[in-house]
Amino acid sequence: MPRLVALTVVSTVIALASAACQTYDLEPVNPLAIRTVHVQRLVIAKKAKPELMLMVDRSGSMLKPIDPANANCPAGCGTLANQCPASCPTRWSDLKGAMNDFLTTYGNVARMGLTPFTGPYDPATRSVCNPGIVQVDTSTSNDVPSELQAQAATINTQIGSLSPNYGTPTGPTLKNLASYAPLQNPDRDDYILLLTDGLPNCNPDNAHEYTSNPVDQAACKCTETSASACSAPGYTRILCLDQDYSVQQIAALQAQGVKTVVVGFGAETAAGDGPAALTAMGAAGGYKLTCPRGLDSECAGGTCNLGDQTCSNTFYQAGDRAALSEALSRLAREIDPFPCQYDLPLIPSDDKFISVVVDGVAVPRGPDTWTFVPPQEIDLQGSLCTRAENTNTLSPMSLQIGVIQTF
Repeated sequence: MPRLVALTVVSTVIALASAACQTYDLEPVNPLAIRTVHVQRLVIAKKAKPELMLMVDRSGSMLKPIDPANANCPAGCGTLANQCPASCPTRWSDLKGAMNDFLTTYGNVARMGLTPFTGPYDPATRSVCNPGIVQVDTSTSNDVPSELQAQAATINTQIGSLSPNYGTPTGPTLKNLASYAPLQNPDRDDYILLLTDGLPNCNPDNAHEYTSNPVDQAACKCTETSASACSAPGYTRILCLDQDYSVQQIAALQAQGVKTVVVGFGAETAAGDGPAALTAMGAAGGYKLTCPRGLDSECAGGTCNLGDQTCSNTFYQAGDRAALSEALSRLAREIDPFPCQYDLPLIPSDDKFISVVVDGVAVPRGPDTWTFVPPQEIDLQGSLCTRAENTNTLSPMSLQIGVIQTF
């Protein structure tokens, strides 16, 4: 699989107008605007696969229904004591479905591993906040596609065997991964995919423990629906928002060269303290969301900057299985893009208004070069695709795509 690096995006708008002449009887002509966009990329296909640790939230809130108003979801279902029936889509069932889609389709894009959090329950401590530990080590395959896909199948099976319960020890789990050796591989890009449905909490070292001091109580932002859950007498405030510590751990990982991709899944990440907390976490992670087609809709709530085709928001927000599958699909193509498929930055008014230049030479459309796939994709074909697939750091390929849109 490839590694593509966007170099430049140049956009110009030319306005053309015609005016009626007094001597001739001409039909009025509306002004015409032409937008021309050129996208240049350096194609390097043969590069080591990235390391990707899937850090998957399995806290008790994952039992909640995706849509509480769904007629198949009895009122109040979504707890360990009152679980929803199979006919009611829950966050956990949708997450498993989306991960199945991702792992089945894109299992060979990276050397993947799995870290669920909360971690295993310890009867000795009876803690509901054990940090997550690596359950499936990242693959040691020499980038053999069949071996990477088999690893993805193992991870998929493990996710299917998990049961949601307990809290959301995001920061402590990230701290554990900071010392995980495979994520410190200097020869590969290193990523953590942090997929969570709730706010980070469960930090026993959080300074805001319960006291009768009103200032201390106010410092705790409760991550539960009922604020009283965070101020029960004698209760250490593991339910307090642990945003600062989680951001610190993500920043520390970024300093080590590990990027964290944040995906929010569920109501808590889309409202209240959720967006601010996940925005801070995503910004610290060093991973930029992209909008290769130049559309705000690609940014899931943010806006697209046409200058460098990046989004204003720093994390993916998904509300159901379809949205989560789409976010994971985009992630797969970004960390290990396909060398023969390219999204256009805009929809051409006519497919004749597309130009492709390879290493400074214009290449005409054809069965052995490239084709247009509506509404806005270019696919390299035949010998040109083969050439792209065999590029490497010593022999990259410069690809420039030009598009004209009239309006």
